[in-house]
Amino acid sequence: MALNLNGNSPKKILFNGLNVAKVLFNGVVVWIAKILQFLSGYPLTLENSTGENLVDYKIYGNQDPEAIILPDEYVRLDYIESTGTQYINTGFKPNPKTTRVETTFQVTDNTKINQRLFGARKNYSDVKTMCNIFWNSQQMRNAFRVDWVGNVSTVSSKFSLNTDITMICENNIVTINSLKYKSSTDKSTTYLDYEFYINVFFDAGNTTSVQSPAYVKWKTFKIYDDGTLVRDFIPCKNAEGIAGLYDLVENKFYSNSGIGDFVAGREITTKVGKVGDEYYKAGEQLYKIPIKVSNDTETEYEIYLNKPLGKIEENADYIDFENQEVAYYDYLTDTYTKENIELPEIPTQEGTNIITVETSLKPSKMDIKYYKKGV
Repeated sequence: MALNLNGNSPKKILFNGLNVAKVLFNGVVVWIAKILQFLSGYPLTLENSTGENLVDYKIYGNQDPEAIILPDEYVRLDYIESTGTQYINTGFKPNPKTTRVETTFQVTDNTKINQRLFGARKNYSDVKTMCNIFWNSQQMRNAFRVDWVGNVSTVSSKFSLNTDITMICENNIVTINSLKYKSSTDKSTTYLDYEFYINVFFDAGNTTSVQSPAYVKWKTFKIYDDGTLVRDFIPCKNAEGIAGLYDLVENKFYSNSGIGDFVAGREITTKVGKVGDEYYKAGEQLYKIPIKVSNDTETEYEIYLNKPLGKIEENADYIDFENQEVAYYDYLTDTYTKENIELPEIPTQEGTNIITVETSLKPSKMDIKYYKKGV
């Protein structure tokens, strides 16, 4: 920690396992402990022989690797479900050789044959085909048929309804739950003149181009173009309650292009990767951050927020005790919005104080500046 206040170089010491610095500032000895990664439930220990308050601290939001941030007007869903008439045009024209698809889904029906999951082609005999996938094919029920180029196809093993299936399609290899299916025929390197569809695929050269949409619960769907992620679809519903897929790459909502609406799956209401536990007071939903100070006795101080603290890449929301405000980061505008908030004083007792942030998310992050009078 490099500090230089009023020309005085700090003396670095190790204090109860934490890196702290001792500096002389306006006649006051200042102990500063900066916790880069404070684990919830792990103690932050401070020595204090005079019982001073914490003068300044910040609590930061954090994010789990799997956390997904959608704009406020969208609610994330576990899946969206097709009932056999819905489909989505991704707007992306694929390259049969270099486009890669990664998806997780469940098939829900085995009474309709040749259900079309996704793909793109001009017609059945066209050699420029983007890996078209059928479910419950006429060749074998409860199995997938992979159409490679023209009339070259492969039939998979059998799979069960209503169980998660992971599928990866790239060039002439399709992987289904770790089982690989491969064609000896390499794909065309020419980009197609027609779009890639989800829950159906277009026979672009046919009069009746939309045929046999699948009965599927879609959970994840990613499309890569020559190694670059071009679509990252997340199941959700918009402010009007319409279920569809939100693309994190384009920041765009895709709704049904077919008949009727997708069925919305379970809402994911848990604030994954956000600091602040759900709390209800007089019917109002708040987010509580408890701070515990332990010495001979234990005292809990509580902070209540209208929404939890989050983090996007290196940009974290935070609570600022010194300025009595909470700052939320807006990734669309790359700016912080600050709101005034009344924060509790956190007094410490004489002797060693153990401070913990008791949120359910681990880890959370906390910076503390702790001032102790006297030399």
